[in-house]
Amino acid sequence: DNVVHLDWENAPADHAILTVKWTLNQISYHAKRPKAGLITRDADKPTTKAWLKLRNELKERFRKIPVKIHLPIQNQLLWDQYRRCNGQEGLTLMDDEGNDLNPEEARRQLAKMLQDRWSHADGKHIPKRTESQFGEGFPPTTREILKAIKATNRKAATGLDGIPAKYVDQIPVEDIQQLTELIWRHTSIPRQLVDMKVKPIPKKDSRTTVQNTRPITIPSTVMKIINQVILESITPYIEDKLLPQQHAYRKGRGTATAITELFTKLKQPGQTLLLLDLSKAFDTVNHAALFAALKKTGLPAKEYNLVRDQYVDCEVRIQWAKRFAQPFLLRNGIRQGCTLSTSLFNLVEAEREQKCRGKIPKWVNYSAIMYADDKAIIVDNPEHIQTIIEVNQQTASDYGMRQNNEKTAKLTLDMDTTEIRTVKWMGILLDNKLNMNPEVDARIRKAKAAATTFADTVKTIPPSMLAARVRITGACAVILPHLLYLWREIPFTPQQRSTMTDVATQLLAKVLGNTSGVSARTILQHVENITKGLTPRMKQMAEIPWELQKDTYADLSIAQTSDFHKQGQSVTVKKSGLSVYPPKNSVLLFSE
Repeated sequence: DNVVHLDWENAPADHAILTVKWTLNQISYHAKRPKAGLITRDADKPTTKAWLKLRNELKERFRKIPVKIHLPIQNQLLWDQYRRCNGQEGLTLMDDEGNDLNPEEARRQLAKMLQDRWSHADGKHIPKRTESQFGEGFPPTTREILKAIKATNRKAATGLDGIPAKYVDQIPVEDIQQLTELIWRHTSIPRQLVDMKVKPIPKKDSRTTVQNTRPITIPSTVMKIINQVILESITPYIEDKLLPQQHAYRKGRGTATAITELFTKLKQPGQTLLLLDLSKAFDTVNHAALFAALKKTGLPAKEYNLVRDQYVDCEVRIQWAKRFAQPFLLRNGIRQGCTLSTSLFNLVEAEREQKCRGKIPKWVNYSAIMYADDKAIIVDNPEHIQTIIEVNQQTASDYGMRQNNEKTAKLTLDMDTTEIRTVKWMGILLDNKLNMNPEVDARIRKAKAAATTFADTVKTIPPSMLAARVRITGACAVILPHLLYLWREIPFTPQQRSTMTDVATQLLAKVLGNTSGVSARTILQHVENITKGLTPRMKQMAEIPWELQKDTYADLSIAQTSDFHKQGQSVTVKKSGLSVYPPKNSVLLFSE
């Protein structure tokens, strides 16, 4: 009888309080959304008006597209569960004491960190525009726009324009062409397309502090198309200024060519390998130095001004927990995630290396191998190391970057030593004898850890939700890259290669031991096929035949095998009494 029953609908005072609270929450929420300040900047410019009109039309078009609810595909389900088991799910920000940061405090710390890094230059950080000559800089053709649309990643995150990249094929080409023609005519890009949406990603652990995150720029979808067109125009001018020893972000080059050059030049006892490290190189490049280098390429004024326009009055909007921090202006640094960023950084590094060559005495003999901001220098005389370090540090400072000498690593080749020392470059452990044994051991440890995590992952998924094909391709994609990375380029001995292929076969056999349709010979054949002198791609690693066809070989599933004994050219299986004859020069080695 003493229980009080509350009737919210008939309590005007309480109902009014809840209404006011809900209204204030809505105002606070919308005040931090990006659309609050997007339509007010340069609203009278023709390019801005054209873009806002196109944006509204595209949003209306995409709103009419029926929403399809897709159940999680098995590949994605397996991968998400593997990341959870591996502790790589999401990003949680914490303070120095290990306590979780609330979203508002996390946004504040992220904004402060990036503002200190990106907004410390003065107002004259970018040179003036270049005057265009008559008839210079024609707008992109329909073919060029179609090529740019085709090159756009459909799985990329959505930028500030709110247009999902998965709908890029449904954007009318004629509408994009009209906008680009207007941008080329006025040499001006709408600020709403230039502004940067930035999200943090972890460097290593998914639970980390703000300082251990890496900012990634998420450009607008339409801006990606425009920048792809610009990139096609400026690439020949930039490539002409790059150096032969630069391997990153270039057609026909990559980690494989960089490692090949390293092992070609590093082979004489007494040589010293010097690894230099730049701290936050992309984020600290000076804009004045960047555009001075860009101007020296002889780039047409139209393209130069369009690149320059993306760094003028560009606002940075940091997103965390679906809301944005207070924006600030970008005054230094190259935008990671932008289509043009890698080419621009390569250009800066090429000019910096040429300045290093000019300042280092000619009698100092050394070779440099460059991959983005990673530089490996091979020195014949150890007495010249300090000179090289000091010159590189000075030139980095001239471009606004900082060389972290605490992370500088040295390795001197000594084939007769008994003390093994190692350094890591491009993810590879290099030792002072170049016998690659530490790298082989590290690969085997990583592969075994990956196999264990994958086995634990599969146990958490009901068998009815995981097809045999998905399980097989997942196991190959998780385990094999640890063992087969740069398989051809690294000079492993035949014994080392045999050891790693044996381990690959063993781990796959163990992980796939209860999978129907998988045979011992299938796994062995797959591992052998992808290690025939070529560095396999991820797609090749995951293309294991998931069902053995009937042929002259006995079809024996791994689930039926328990004990293998090598006898000449055959392997006897005790449980079934059958013999499987492996291909010539192959190795069969399974473990329970």
